[in-house]
Amino acid sequence: MPRGLDAAWSETIDSFLLSRHDLKAWTRRSYEKSLRRLPCMTLGDFTGNLVNAHIARKLAAGTRFVAHHDGVAAKQMAKWLVEARILAANPLDGVKVPKQPNSARAPFKDDEVRLILKAARESAQSERDEAILAVAFACGLRLDELRRLQWPSDLDLKEQVLYVREAKSEAGVRAVVIDPRVCALLDRYVKDWRPSQLPGSLFLNNHGDAFSYDGFSQIFRRIRKRLPASVDFKIHRARNTAIVNWWRTGTHPWDAQQMAGHKTSEQTRKYANYTRTPSELRRSPAATAFSTIYGRAV
Repeated sequence: MPRGLDAAWSETIDSFLLSRHDLKAWTRRSYEKSLRRLPCMTLGDFTGNLVNAHIARKLAAGTRFVAHHDGVAAKQMAKWLVEARILAANPLDGVKVPKQPNSARAPFKDDEVRLILKAARESAQSERDEAILAVAFACGLRLDELRRLQWPSDLDLKEQVLYVREAKSEAGVRAVVIDPRVCALLDRYVKDWRPSQLPGSLFLNNHGDAFSYDGFSQIFRRIRKRLPASVDFKIHRARNTAIVNWWRTGTHPWDAQQMAGHKTSEQTRKYANYTRTPSELRRSPAATAFSTIYGRAV
């Protein structure tokens, strides 16, 4: 563990990340990226003035999202430096982190979903890629949750349920129902394409190995190249699309929250910023609620 203000900043970051065993993998990567963006050479450079100036530059450049995350990471680092007794006082006590902007991504349009699935079917690994995209659109999983799915333990095709065990939240294992058409795609992938029938990661590369995070992301980069420029393809928008589609088809908000893995209903509502059309409302249970309850003869 580095000691003294002349300790190299990169070594200080490494020590911080090694000490934080509680961090999820995605959080660890985010913290590391943010901390290495700070213009520090040594621990002595890590001051409130430097971090404030860095945040101001990011805000001036219109990257409020980056300013927020860099500020959060810096504050966490400063807190750890005091707890680890590397510094006697918190150097960032006077630093205010800007609020995270409302970065809710719009769901894909229905025609865009069809184009994306078509691009997956036309890839060299069509059975696998289409299955991955179908799960993303039907089950609303985050990228790392998709990558970490295990076979057969996380997949019950008979009951049409998928289990997410590596969730971002602290909710633990959550169950997500699978559309019958997606079940069929997964069944065909496992039986006819998956390189290995041994238990392990559900989605495997051509060599039968589990994907790295970057390797998994390459699948989506290849699909993006097959799409028209008008389609803003980002895989996390598939999660928004799944949640909105649950609402469109009458899924109870509590059920949507549970399947999304959100701690609060407000988080789910931010994703599902969608007003159902009259035709969608007519197909919902609300359309026949009165008759269902009061339809019996008096």
